[in-house]
Amino acid sequence: MHGDASTDDDDYMKYLVDLHITASKYLAPTTQERIGFTFEAALAEFMYNDGVLVKYVYVTHAGAASELRKPMAASFARMGDNVAETQERVAKQLLLDVPEFAVDLMKALMEQKKEVAEEHGRASKRVREKDEYDRY
Repeated sequence: MHGDASTDDDDYMKYLVDLHITASKYLAPTTQERIGFTFEAALAEFMYNDGVLVKYVYVTHAGAASELRKPMAASFARMGDNVAETQERVAKQLLLDVPEFAVDLMKALMEQKKEVAEEHGRASKRVREKDEYDRY
């Protein structure tokens, strides 16, 4: 019988982290970049599972997996309101247990807010320009 799906997901994501670290160690930038893209894509589908992957990247491989921290925090920032109540309690504990992740998550949230504000500004400018054009 195969393992639990969440365990399989965790193992796959840990494998990607380990592979990224190995590529970094042996100066294989192309492989490292490919793994980074695969890791980011997998994060988009990764089910939040008690912060196992966050702890693996931030605690187990604290310095070695530093390049994976930003996409991980950004992925969690995008989850936003999609976190269920039970996951919310786990997330709060995770932020207390891994303060570096809390800092990265705050940076990602601020970046996300900045991007939204910039997009809103560009949209407002387009509306103003259209109104000016329509007047003539």
